[in-house]
Amino acid sequence: PPPPPPLRLVPPPPPVAAPPPPVAAPAAGAAVGAEAAAGAGISTTAVTVTGVAAIVAIMVVAGIQLWQLARFQEALRAEGYIILENPLGLCIGGCHLPSRPIRPAFPDFPFEPISPFPAPRLPSPPPDAIIEWLRSQPRSPTQPQPHPQPHPQPQPQPETTRRRRQQCLERNPTFLVCEDEVDMEEAVVNFLLDQGYGPEDLGDCRGVGSFASGAIDACDAAPGERWHCRVSGGNEVSIFGCLCCREDGTTSYEWRSPHWSINLSRRRPRR
Repeated sequence: PPPPPPLRLVPPPPPVAAPPPPVAAPAAGAAVGAEAAAGAGISTTAVTVTGVAAIVAIMVVAGIQLWQLARFQEALRAEGYIILENPLGLCIGGCHLPSRPIRPAFPDFPFEPISPFPAPRLPSPPPDAIIEWLRSQPRSPTQPQPHPQPHPQPQPQPETTRRRRQQCLERNPTFLVCEDEVDMEEAVVNFLLDQGYGPEDLGDCRGVGSFASGAIDACDAAPGERWHCRVSGGNEVSIFGCLCCREDGTTSYEWRSPHWSINLSRRRPRR
């Protein structure tokens, strides 16, 4: 048989590179976490900016208030007020000061001063020392000070008054001489008091007409007016106003003869 072929060394095949590992797709949870982290970073930045802006605003407001306070203090100083720089410190410091003595301060007499309480009572000073001390003190003026005197109103002379009234009577020969200066309401109230009424029972008064000279005996032939005043209960009081001349020459009314005018049957009895 033929001889076997010689043996040949066959080199080993080159190593085959392993395929790269597959890249896994990011999970949905990881994506959400990244977005949340980004949002948290933005929120933190916004909070920081807002805080800084708030601090700056507070400082600006505080500066404006300090400026206004300084202007207010300057205005007070201009008006004469005293501005305390540290009132709380002064108050606390005053609380720790020793109390002031409550006994009154005695004058500087020329004898032994009174010792502070408690102490034995000293004898009274001699009268001569007190008299000498009083003489050495300055004296106040003892003359009475002038007081403002009221200015009296000028009064007309009797002759002038008599002449003015006479002139009024010459112009109005039938007028009366005014003697009783009582107004109409007072005369009616006095009549009501005599009839058992009170001042609160008087109502409205009105003029109902005038009369000529010689028409009313109550006026002694003087002219005048007739007035009616309402009274509670439905009654009315009639009164005559007689024309008269006053002292100063002017004319007025003298109210006479108040009397019941209507509904006399409803008059109340005396109280």
